[in-house]
Amino acid sequence: MEEDRLLGVIATVRELMDESIVEKWAFLSNKNDPRTTQLGQYKYTGEWLGAIAVKGVLEMRQIATEIVKARFSALCSMVFSFETTTPDHLLPVEYFQVVKKLWYGIPTNYSLERMAAMMEPSSEKDAFDLDADKRMPGFSVALPALPFHGEVISTALATAKQVSEKWNVQGFYNFAFLGGMVVEGYFRVYFDRNDPAQIANAHAWNEDINKAFEEIGLYPYRLNNQMMPYFFNRPDDSFAKTITAIKQALDPNGIIAPGKYCPIFKANIT
Repeated sequence: MEEDRLLGVIATVRELMDESIVEKWAFLSNKNDPRTTQLGQYKYTGEWLGAIAVKGVLEMRQIATEIVKARFSALCSMVFSFETTTPDHLLPVEYFQVVKKLWYGIPTNYSLERMAAMMEPSSEKDAFDLDADKRMPGFSVALPALPFHGEVISTALATAKQVSEKWNVQGFYNFAFLGGMVVEGYFRVYFDRNDPAQIANAHAWNEDINKAFEEIGLYPYRLNNQMMPYFFNRPDDSFAKTITAIKQALDPNGIIAPGKYCPIFKANIT
């Protein structure tokens, strides 16, 4: 689908969920994502890929699939369905093979392998080097929690694009369900770990995008060490107070990940 169809797609997915035709799970990804790209196209083209799931006996799945295809026919350039038993060679996107394996509880290194493929293979390798595969890029991530609502997601995308343009980096954006009608925004940039300028740029992007999301009311559900002091050294902030109260109730002695998420929290350690 094209990005300008995202609002309609999200509204349609919500309707299908409300009607209990599909499960309350969905995945939306820009197609330049290393996991879903075709032919190594990492530049953002405005093309997106989505996935939803149906359950039930075969007859119920077939009926639900036909309804889904009819609803999305005018919104998407292609609507494809597959079963968990569909042979891999019949799947149009390699990533669907990984989704099948995850359904059966089989983990893979697919994401890492695709990240490595973004960089040119290194011509020099030392068998005694503990970090032999230096071509693996680093990546910096912002992870806000968002309501599964088209306008909110569109605003988040526009914000991320502005920040990425400011720092002259290629952004990669996904949305996946966390639970209920809340999705994880998976915003990230990749960089060469051997280039100090790219490393600094990625860290600057991360700080900027987290602050920009806060300005539009979106807060991280997971946070890196770099941004913890910014979000939690706020004694009078309701967000920090809530997290600190949870931390104090569950971990009064500060045993779990000391200092993380609650730098202002003073554990009762003797």
